[in-house]
Amino acid sequence: MANTIIYPLASHYGLIRVFGEDASKFLQNQLSCDVMELTQQYMTIPGCYCTPKGRVITNFYCAYEGKESYLLRLPRDLMDITMNTLQKYIVFSKATQRDVSEDYHLMGIQGAGGGQLGEHAHKEGAIVLELGEGRYECWLPHLMDELHESWINSHPVGRVSEWRRLQILSADAEITNDTTGLFVPQALGLDKNGAVNFKKGCYPGQEVIARLHYRGEVKRQLYYGVACATRDLPLGSAIVDKNGKKCGHLLMTVPIDNKVDCLAVLTHPTDQMGIKVQGADDPIVSLDIMSTKPLVAAAIVGEGTV
Repeated sequence: MANTIIYPLASHYGLIRVFGEDASKFLQNQLSCDVMELTQQYMTIPGCYCTPKGRVITNFYCAYEGKESYLLRLPRDLMDITMNTLQKYIVFSKATQRDVSEDYHLMGIQGAGGGQLGEHAHKEGAIVLELGEGRYECWLPHLMDELHESWINSHPVGRVSEWRRLQILSADAEITNDTTGLFVPQALGLDKNGAVNFKKGCYPGQEVIARLHYRGEVKRQLYYGVACATRDLPLGSAIVDKNGKKCGHLLMTVPIDNKVDCLAVLTHPTDQMGIKVQGADDPIVSLDIMSTKPLVAAAIVGEGTV
């Protein structure tokens, strides 16, 4: 497994456990995904939590632990806003939420041996997401410390920024604190990877999201681009066209060599020449759009387990 790289992700992601007699009912009424589809232990689906206006607060992966207990994996910088918003409604149900980030090792795996590592971890009781293109994500409870240590000691260890670049190249769109509340799910392609279920009942923002799906046209969608910059660019930065008109925002960025790989949410760029990024305190830099068509967000392979 010499070509398999391990990525410790606990500094970037956190976990919220929602449990109790009404946990499934509560989450079904709050999230865009259909948690009732999680019929087997450790099954996982993507989803998002939205404002009443249909803007994504955070997107996540939701795993079913069994016995009315669920885990939500999301960026750490959105843990507080997500838990505070959920708390406004959970008090009216027989459910409880808890930050259990410190109870797990969150690991990314990339490479030819990823499937074998993921399968072994799954048999030991870990939650494993098969993300496609040789990428896996494992949530190892601390009872599996020995397995975690063996992975770290026997494989090359990558950086979170390298994992983020793999996400960008796979169109695995992710909201962070700098971009929360800016986009509808369709602008991120989340309506095409199972994160939004259009047949379930109501949840915050459902009316807006459904109306856009059935009657409207998404004005902005996800594109891959490369910015000519020697350092990272602020997430959420405005993107302007050659006439200086605002046409989108930066969603995700990773600097590499003398450029910055980006996922950007843009109006359909019929003319891709002259597009620039305008940061609040940074000089304007050019942005080359590399994808001629909107990207589709990555989907879990095999219902989230190997």
